Amino acid sequence: VRAVTGDPVSAPTFKFTVACPAVTGYPQELTIGGSGGSASTPTNIPFGANCTVTEASNPGWSSTPTVSINPVDATVETAEFTNTRQTGSLTISKTTAGGNGTFSFAVNCDGSAFDSARSVATIGNSGSITISGIPSGINCVVTETVPLGWDLTTPNDVQVSIPASSTVTANFTNTRQTADLVITKAVSGAYAVGVSGTFDFVVNCGDAGTFSPSIQASNTQNGTATISGIPVGSTCQLKETVPSGWVLDTSVPGNTNPRSLTIQQTGNNTTFTNSREVGDLTISKTIDQGSGSFVFAATCNQATVAGSPFTIAIAAPETAGSVVISGVPTGSSCVIDEQPDGSTDGSFEQIIPANGAAVTISPTGASNRAEFVNKRRTGALVISKLFPQGSLGDPDKEFQFSWDCGPEPRSIALKAGQSHRVEALPTGTQCAVVEAAAPGYETTVDPASGSVQIREGDNTVTYTNRRSTGTLQIVKQLVPANDPGLFDLSIVGQLTQGPFGNNGKTDTAVLPTGSYLIAESAAATSPTALADYDTSLMCLDKGVPMQLGLDGAVPVGANSEVICTYTNKRKATVEITKALSPAEDEGRFTLTLDGVGKVTGGNGATTGALVIPTGPHTVGETAGNASTNLDDYNSFTSCSTNGGQGVLGGAITAEYGDAIVCTVSNTRKSADLSITKTAVTPWVEPGGVATFSLTVSNAAGAGTARQVQVLDPLPAGTTYLSSQGDICDPVGTTCEIGTLAAGASRTFTITYRVNSPTDALVVHNEATVTSPDDLESPGAEADVPVARIGVVKSAAEGWFNAVGSTINYSYVVTNLGGIDLTGVTVTDNKIPSAAIDCNGATAGNGQPFALAVGASATCSASATVDAGDVSAGRVDNVATADSDQTSPTADTWTVPLAALDLTKTLDSLGPFKLGDTLEYTIVARNTGQIALSGLTIADAAADGFDSATDCNPALPITSLAIGSSVTCSAVHKVTQDDIDEGSFTNAATADTVETPPASDEVTTNFDRTPSLDFVKTVTSAGPYELGDTVTYSLVATNTGNVTLKKVLITESTGATVGTCDPEGGGEAADDTGVTLKPGGKLTCTASYKILQKDVDAGFHKNTATADSEQTEDISD
Repeated sequence: VRAVTGDPVSAPTFKFTVACPAVTGYPQELTIGGSGGSASTPTNIPFGANCTVTEASNPGWSSTPTVSINPVDATVETAEFTNTRQTGSLTISKTTAGGNGTFSFAVNCDGSAFDSARSVATIGNSGSITISGIPSGINCVVTETVPLGWDLTTPNDVQVSIPASSTVTANFTNTRQTADLVITKAVSGAYAVGVSGTFDFVVNCGDAGTFSPSIQASNTQNGTATISGIPVGSTCQLKETVPSGWVLDTSVPGNTNPRSLTIQQTGNNTTFTNSREVGDLTISKTIDQGSGSFVFAATCNQATVAGSPFTIAIAAPETAGSVVISGVPTGSSCVIDEQPDGSTDGSFEQIIPANGAAVTISPTGASNRAEFVNKRRTGALVISKLFPQGSLGDPDKEFQFSWDCGPEPRSIALKAGQSHRVEALPTGTQCAVVEAAAPGYETTVDPASGSVQIREGDNTVTYTNRRSTGTLQIVKQLVPANDPGLFDLSIVGQLTQGPFGNNGKTDTAVLPTGSYLIAESAAATSPTALADYDTSLMCLDKGVPMQLGLDGAVPVGANSEVICTYTNKRKATVEITKALSPAEDEGRFTLTLDGVGKVTGGNGATTGALVIPTGPHTVGETAGNASTNLDDYNSFTSCSTNGGQGVLGGAITAEYGDAIVCTVSNTRKSADLSITKTAVTPWVEPGGVATFSLTVSNAAGAGTARQVQVLDPLPAGTTYLSSQGDICDPVGTTCEIGTLAAGASRTFTITYRVNSPTDALVVHNEATVTSPDDLESPGAEADVPVARIGVVKSAAEGWFNAVGSTINYSYVVTNLGGIDLTGVTVTDNKIPSAAIDCNGATAGNGQPFALAVGASATCSASATVDAGDVSAGRVDNVATADSDQTSPTADTWTVPLAALDLTKTLDSLGPFKLGDTLEYTIVARNTGQIALSGLTIADAAADGFDSATDCNPALPITSLAIGSSVTCSAVHKVTQDDIDEGSFTNAATADTVETPPASDEVTTNFDRTPSLDFVKTVTSAGPYELGDTVTYSLVATNTGNVTLKKVLITESTGATVGTCDPEGGGEAADDTGVTLKPGGKLTCTASYKILQKDVDAGFHKNTATADSEQTEDISD
């Protein structure tokens, strides 16, 4: 069968007809599977028959013509047929309208072996591709992926069936799509006047053609051009011829020239944006002075410029201004006219130009200017200062004036009778004249507003001032009233009088209005010191309190009657001293007044006399350094005033003139230490770690304990490991706590390793705490019990000898430590825990159980020996005792194996025949772990074996030591039964008191050559005619070395078997055959009567067959 790789159609079943004319049973129908092969062989075809073998046709397959067969002998004739899978071709054809292109197709056929992706390119609007070698009869679907820009006018999926030895075509037709190209012309930018233009384009679309549209556009209206019928997918190159005076606006994204555009089905729009080249037009105005507003009308190309008219405002002191008109197209003719000439209010006259200015706009960057010059009309401002007749004003005093005529104020100082002239002020200018405030003077102004509007000529503003007066007196007041202090009082620059005591007064002074400084000082003739007083000043004008100046100056107004009183109050003092007990105490304290530290020191420290304000104060102290704690002292404060009785407490109230003395006393408290020690570790095992927790406390309210130490001797039977925070020395006996404040405590742990092994029941630990501030040195102690457990295991049996043997064990568990054990369990590596009984006759196995200190418990269990134990030669059982408090401890008990091994070997060399002697060696060896007793060896199949004579040493023996052996010999002569069996098995057995019997056997195989010879002879004489009887002698002989069973002679060609007689070791014959020993024979007779067909054939061929169970049949 010649198939096609990947064919989804399986090969069919091929049918054949065998025709043999005139032969019974023919014609016959035969089939052969699709994978190739041969059918059953037709039989019983006579020699010389003319037969034909014809194959039925199969769609999709070619076949071999009919084959003829002419059998001439018994050889099997062969008729061979070859079938070949038929294939066809698939053509994909593409037709286009509107252009050429490349088109993609997917071919999907039954199965997947012939699926593929193909492409077809058209030339001259057509193209195709052919796929060959596709098995006929399968179905394929051809699907086109329609490219952009094409319409498929035939079905998208074409289904075909592949013909045999032919081609099927899948036809596809596509039409090219077309679309419009729209070009938009936009004008960007802002312009002083409108702009427009005509814009030419060249559009090259390759095979679709070249186009030359023109577009009209302005800054207020875009223009467009449409090119229709361009094939979709075409690439068009667009280029604009930019007119003079225009530029491409590169600020617009994508606004490039030229540009390329691929035509899509829709949306083929593109915009070219241009802007007009422009220039700026500057209108400038220059004036000589003043301020003004100037208006200009602007036209370009006889059109009003956007934003016209334009205004230029100039404010003094500026003399020039301008306005810039942007976006004026280059080449424009522009006219600028000032309206009206001069200024809007007529205060200026136009000098240049005499008429409007004309400007032609040059490209950007050039200067395009229309310049105008105007001159201002002017007048004068006169500022005058006067004193009226009889005024008390100071003729040398300068009065400050400011005037503001814009754009910025000016100032000047004038004395009475002086004036100031300001020339060339623009007419219409508003000028304001202001005199600065003049304390002590009454002021009038003409005109009353102080302002004038400038006219041509002089414009005068006059200020007139008149002086005013008041009175001032100074009074002295002392607290307490009897204070001896004496003071001088002064009006600075006017008078100084004194000395004055309580209620002293100066003369009343008449003064011009103004501010006057007053002062007091200690009288030179007295010991008075101002620093010893609190001083205050109060001034009243006609009994009404006054506000003094920032510098303390007293204002004296017109008609004022001012009286100022100085009040002096003598200050109080306080001195604070420290007293310590014991005097040598190292404590350091900061003495405080109202919470502020004044001095730091120990016993005898003092602040000295401190000046303090009257009122309540607080005397106190704080710790003067980090090592001083106020809680370590009993403290009290005592204060006396002006030498009076001392009062306890630090609260004092000072009056003017008080002298206060305070003493702060401190007595150090004693410490009150205690120590507790607890066992952190509830118990410990030998080699384990015992941890104790120690807490040292200083009672609340006690003094600070300094230089605190814990003395902790090493517990017996341990080694020091560590302490928390490493506060103990390297041997762990002295631990430094340091300073411990009242109410404070320090907890730490100390850890020891217990010696291993150890007999100790507990780890006992004692500790004491010491400090120079507590002479009692209290102590504490604690114990950690040592947890220990022991187990002893034994077995009742001294040995085992086989898988399944039982061993009975005993376990004695003892609490060797100093703590009661709970959760005690006994386990065995070879016995389930549930099978270990620690409860005696009581139900359950009693595990887990508790074990008091020093107590013991006995458990029992039994184990069954397994193959692994036998292989190991011993049972090493490990018993483990465990508890909640201890680590497991183990004991091992070994039970040895009692084992006997027997090997039997054949010493003779084969091959062996009937009557040969087989010689054996038998070895019994002690392979166990104990000596064996009562050894016996037997060999029942050997010829006359006796262990008393055939073994070395001769049996019986007292014992067989470990590894020792006994060697015996035995013989056997080969019999016919051995050869008939094909082998002889000889087994020997050994046994001891301690072991089960051990045996070994040797099997000797023999060469077995069953053979049967058969001879058939004619015993009658010919010639023969129709109806004559032919007689035969049939002899089957056993020519091998094996007794043959069921020897039988049969006829297969019409003869009849007569009598059969076995001889030479044979047995009587029956219908199932006879048994023949080697050399035995079976002789039979047979007869056949001649038939017509024998006469017709001219001969008769007679065949007989001999057979047995052990041989193949043989014919003659």
